[in-house]
Amino acid sequence: MVFMFAVYLLILRSKRNIDMVPATGLSGLVTLCIAVVMMPGFAISAHDLLICYCPGFVPVRAGVPVADLGTRYLPAAEVALFALTESILNRSGSG
Repeated sequence: MVFMFAVYLLILRSKRNIDMVPATGLSGLVTLCIAVVMMPGFAISAHDLLICYCPGFVPVRAGVPVADLGTRYLPAAEVALFALTESILNRSGSG
């Protein structure tokens, strides 16, 4: 996973003139489709789904586009360090 994150940052950095935020969103949808096909069943209550959704969706929804836009102006290594600080500064500890 760390290797793929490094490749992701390098691709973002090499294509500075192209807005990659829509591509990142599309990758999330593709991942969702693959996960839905692979899971045998979905047995989770709406309450539990909301508990899983809020801490994961809200920080990712804000952090990933900022990281995508940050690679236009910062070297990939610095963006990776900022991404690591997200885990440290996240209050819920789920980052």
